[in-house]
Amino acid sequence: MAIVERRTIYRHLMFLFVVVVLGHILVLANPGYFNHDEWQKYDHVTTHGLAHFVDAYARVSVGSEFGYPVRPLPFVQQGLSSLFMVELPVLVHAIDVLIHLAVVLLFYGLLRLGGIEAGRSLVAAAVFSLSALSVFSTAWVGASMDRWYTFFSLCSFAGVLLVFRAGWEWRAVAFVATAAVAAILSKETAIMLPAATALLAGYLCLQPGHRSRWKWASAAVAASALPVLAYLVYRWPALQASMELPSGPYSASLGNVVPNAVAYFAYPFMPRAIEMVSMSLLPKWEWAMGIAIHAVLIVLVLRRFGVAALVAYLGAYFVFLAPLLVSPSLGAHYLYASGLPMALVLALLPRHESSSDRLVVVFTVTAGLVLVMHGQSIQGGLYRQGQCQFTFLSSATPQAKALIAGGATMVRVEGEPGAMTYVALRATFGRELYAPGGAAAMRIDGEPPGATEASLLMRKDCSVQALRLQIPQP
Repeated sequence: MAIVERRTIYRHLMFLFVVVVLGHILVLANPGYFNHDEWQKYDHVTTHGLAHFVDAYARVSVGSEFGYPVRPLPFVQQGLSSLFMVELPVLVHAIDVLIHLAVVLLFYGLLRLGGIEAGRSLVAAAVFSLSALSVFSTAWVGASMDRWYTFFSLCSFAGVLLVFRAGWEWRAVAFVATAAVAAILSKETAIMLPAATALLAGYLCLQPGHRSRWKWASAAVAASALPVLAYLVYRWPALQASMELPSGPYSASLGNVVPNAVAYFAYPFMPRAIEMVSMSLLPKWEWAMGIAIHAVLIVLVLRRFGVAALVAYLGAYFVFLAPLLVSPSLGAHYLYASGLPMALVLALLPRHESSSDRLVVVFTVTAGLVLVMHGQSIQGGLYRQGQCQFTFLSSATPQAKALIAGGATMVRVEGEPGAMTYVALRATFGRELYAPGGAAAMRIDGEPPGATEASLLMRKDCSVQALRLQIPQP
């Protein structure tokens, strides 16, 4: 590798480091967290110790149903992160941003390995790093598994590229298999890795000069499939139980496919959409805008690169979403891997070969800016929730403990109009400290307080104040 090229790569990697860090300032500055998932892990570690947590969460077990999480690698990382949740939230969030940075740098390296010119590889990696599709997972400690399985999936893709670019053959196949093991131990969504690997290998085999590599490419696809098949065989009883569930958060239905696909298709270009569960509340024109921008994007891919590229893009965008399309639940963090193909086409589309290309440049730049602005909007929304959570827990927990110690059996938290009581619910859900009989037992809104309940009022600034305490006289 020429010295000039190495220097270019180093400059690009340093640039991406700066973009990721500065582009996630609100994530790093967040004093709180998004959900109860990370707090429940914190409770486990502080109550039973890290060793007990690792023993409980790092096991590979069948589970009662397929929604039961078997994700030992990210769970161990989350357990380690939980050690610093109270004293050093900036370190906890920095770990998540660091994992995202690793994916961004690997993505850049993968594009260079695939023959994409340095400038466009840099643009694609930079767009992905700030994309609305990557932010939610990065800002949510409990969603680190989406980053982990994407990282190992990219490693698997690198092995496929090495078959074509370096002729590594059996070494590349072994590398693909190893990466597939790590991916499936990061999140169940990696069951789609063989399909994604086959999509990449098939597209490469269609390129001139690459068809002779189809045997080793097929071996690489098989190498990615074997660990996944072994995993599915092991967890088949859980998978079968999930398919038989009549209802619930993991019950599958083909009726969910179309509405879910439309939501995932529109989300990137709907700047006010933060959590996908509330997307339905947004006006129809925002949905139309999100769908229209993405639709124009795929038309441009077809026009410039052809049918094979269009199939590859749509396949890459939806391949890891496929198992989730039948689910009744939507999640923005599920889109993390989908941000990779979108960032790539936004980097590849602009050309300056004719006057009509200027319109393509204007569109892709505009679409990229909307995508990045949406990412910053998501960051802002999660920062406000984290700040609210920090304020609520800091204010409510000591007051609730004092009220319980004073004779109340439960503390009811009421919200004044406009108060973010859903943040309070997420912060306390499923935690022993706040459950009935806990030292700070509380419930958020609900029925009027009983005779042995105290009441706290949650204000719009997320602080709380005591309202009343009724304790029956002996």
